[in-house]
Amino acid sequence: MAITARLVGKLGGGMEQTPVTDSSYGSSWKTICEVTVPDGETWVVVGDGVLDSGRSTRTAYFRVGGSLSQEASGSASVTAASVVTGPEAVRVQISGGSSVTTASFDGTVYAAKVS
Repeated sequence: MAITARLVGKLGGGMEQTPVTDSSYGSSWKTICEVTVPDGETWVVVGDGVLDSGRSTRTAYFRVGGSLSQEASGSASVTAASVVTGPEAVRVQISGGSSVTTASFDGTVYAAKVS
């Protein structure tokens, strides 16, 4: 996580860091954090942490904005990022992937203006 913070911090402007711990049950996507990007500005939003599906035989999913989702069977480190020009709301989301799986995320969402 420290590498992610240094990378995002070098992109210019200030960097926002939001600790996030949340869980979701079932296959629906749950928004666990949202970053609002102002009109005309370009921001990078990065989610970095540990995703846990509760069991190694079940898979949980994690995504940031329109980026491809990361997945974990059991517990795994995940990182996903999205670069967005506003106005836009970037959603950080988790899903259990099925009706019987819980997805838990414990990490940080970083957001920084790049232009």
